[in-house]
Amino acid sequence: MIKTTNYIRKLPIILILPLLLISACTPMRSEVLDLNKLNQRPAYYLASYPTKKEIVDSEIIKTYTKKFHTEFTKPWRLKRKHLVSKKTLKTTLIHFKKSPGYGENKQKHKQKWITKLEADINISAYPNFIQWWGVSF
Repeated sequence: MIKTTNYIRKLPIILILPLLLISACTPMRSEVLDLNKLNQRPAYYLASYPTKKEIVDSEIIKTYTKKFHTEFTKPWRLKRKHLVSKKTLKTTLIHFKKSPGYGENKQKHKQKWITKLEADINISAYPNFIQWWGVSF
């Protein structure tokens, strides 16, 4: 049987360690190669499409535009009949007093929250219409 020395047992480590260090210390490319290989102008990829062809029919565009304007201007056209009745509002408040639910932070609402909400609603003056209508975004 051949007797191995300490040097021969350490030889693979001595050979592999410098290779690992050299490969780890080589600079890496920090750019995406696709940026160099692929054309970055969107018009280049659209060149194969016909220029005069409509992608969506103009009648469909008109229909959707009309629907959009109807929905967008809806707050200015609301009538009083769209409001919740006073009885429904009181029932909802009673429900929330029993179980106030949870907020956006997933924490249970405190009873003080529903009390403040009830004060802000001011049921005795409901429906309390504001003279100036508007929409806030």
